[in-house]
Amino acid sequence: MSEAAQRHPSSYGGAIKEEPVVRKVISAQEADEFTTTIAVAIETVPPERQVLFLVRLAVILAQLVGDKAKIAEAIRLARRE
Repeated sequence: MSEAAQRHPSSYGGAIKEEPVVRKVISAQEADEFTTTIAVAIETVPPERQVLFLVRLAVILAQLVGDKAKIAEAIRLARRE
């Protein structure tokens, strides 16, 4: 198991919190699995390129979502602690 997977979820803020305004499309277990997968992927990228990787991932996911209102809501929710 990778270092990121071993640290997840506690060092990455735990499981994605259930927000009442978010339409639940995936289970909490799937959210944890995605979090681990992304954390592992981040660690495969050199530290100086990790922010660029996350930006590219966000843009690709936004393109797949294709809904400006949903993307704006996701950004708003991501800013919350």
